[in-house]
Amino acid sequence: MADRFIMIRYYLLLVWILLPLLPYAQVDSIDIALRSRPETPETVDWLHKAIEPLKRTDSELLEDYARKTLALAQEIGYRSGEGKALELIGLSLKHRDQYEDATSHYLQAIDIFRQVGDRVNEASAQINIANLYDELGQSDRAKVEMQQAISILEQEDAPMTLSRARLNLGVVYFYLEDYDSALYYFNEVMKYRKEVQDTAGIAILYLNTGNVYEMQGDLEAAKEGYMEAAKWTKDDELLAANIFLGIGNILLMQNDEEGLEYLEQGMKVAKDTDQPYMVQVGTSYYKKHYLRQKDYEQAYKYLDEEYKIDDEIRGEQVQKEIEVLSLKYEDERKAKQLAELQAEQAQQRLFLVLTGGASVALLIITLLVVYVLRLRTRNNKLEMVGLRTELDQKNKELASYALNFIQKNELLGELTDKVNEIKKSASEKTRHSLNQLNGVINSSMRIDQDWETFRKMFEEVHTGFFTRLKREYPELSNADLKLSALLRLNMNLKESSRVLGISSDSVKTARYRLRKKFGLNTEDNLIDFLIAFDAERVSASAS
Repeated sequence: MADRFIMIRYYLLLVWILLPLLPYAQVDSIDIALRSRPETPETVDWLHKAIEPLKRTDSELLEDYARKTLALAQEIGYRSGEGKALELIGLSLKHRDQYEDATSHYLQAIDIFRQVGDRVNEASAQINIANLYDELGQSDRAKVEMQQAISILEQEDAPMTLSRARLNLGVVYFYLEDYDSALYYFNEVMKYRKEVQDTAGIAILYLNTGNVYEMQGDLEAAKEGYMEAAKWTKDDELLAANIFLGIGNILLMQNDEEGLEYLEQGMKVAKDTDQPYMVQVGTSYYKKHYLRQKDYEQAYKYLDEEYKIDDEIRGEQVQKEIEVLSLKYEDERKAKQLAELQAEQAQQRLFLVLTGGASVALLIITLLVVYVLRLRTRNNKLEMVGLRTELDQKNKELASYALNFIQKNELLGELTDKVNEIKKSASEKTRHSLNQLNGVINSSMRIDQDWETFRKMFEEVHTGFFTRLKREYPELSNADLKLSALLRLNMNLKESSRVLGISSDSVKTARYRLRKKFGLNTEDNLIDFLIAFDAERVSASAS
């Protein structure tokens, strides 16, 4: 198993080296072959398949060839070929964040497919539109488009495309926090994967089901999902490490010390199969366990170990986390100092009251004592202001954590693309291994867990921010609350775009809609509004 994984890593390295050359070598072969082919529908279909890999390598080159294909299809009157070319153009535009033009081409493709009665390709184009809406954060529109695609595919003989649509709809429901619907569609996809005996796919779906239950807070159901995933995976397979670590984490969240045994087992598989990233994940679970136990010495020990492992993988992200944890330790120390200063001030005020009724004979002495105490009080207040300023500064530095937790998923996304390229020319045995690796990568892209960690840190400083905001403005969605938190930290457009995983234009649109929900006028500043809203909580606490 270790040798197989080493071979996979070798293939990945080879792809990294050769990937920049692939589009040009591919284009040369397409141009050469195209010269000897007649202008027929078969040539258009061949060209579509030939340029398909460009979706992952060069979107501009994809658009150029798709437009040539469109011209050829129009010249010979091949309508389905026109529709497919328009769909590929839309896809290339979407990759470059030209969402309006992409949508226009998708809609043209759908209109052509409807005219010629090509229902499967019509549904495929609708899935692409749904994914575009989902990328823009418009989950409700994405849901409608995906449901329409599924309605079509349920009447056609296209189980693979139907499975893809259902899986995507399940993901949309997941981000809408409609977990019951997400589970329903995951289960529907499960039926298909069991029918085609995709054991790796089945294990991954059970793993994802466990993730859903974990997000719902149903730890028992999450554990059952992970346990089912384990049944479909051999103990020494790559995916087993992820599953055992997931089981261990859930058990520890349930205060079941048996979870440490599963973590140990998962770490062993990860090390035996040469999966440094999973070793890092297991180390992180140990760290979180000891944080819950408030054993900060052990937590810091595992965080330091996590940094050493991650130095070869992501380096900077864990370094930031170390800084954040150090800041939290420093904040705790400063908070204790503030408490001590406040207690000292209370003692001083009591002393002033007691000495207020002293005799005239002690008046001079009392005045001197009052003078000294006031001087000390003023110095203490100055020190408190300095401490609070330092705490505020360190709190701002926590925002940098949000800009780093997406780096992991960007890397994993790139790895997925490389694996998919290799699968096209790999043997059946190697493809099976690559599918398992894809499963491990996909199951590790858990942005919501990173966001949950950030949310807890944010709430420690801005207590009750999300609860009060949702109570005052109940129409706010989960995406609105995330954007509000980033704006409260005074993040700019580019930073918010990176954290939310959407384009800058999409952030602009989301901010515009958020202003409408808050009932703000054009001249009102959205960030100032959220800062003032949070300050109301501080004022209320002070009063």
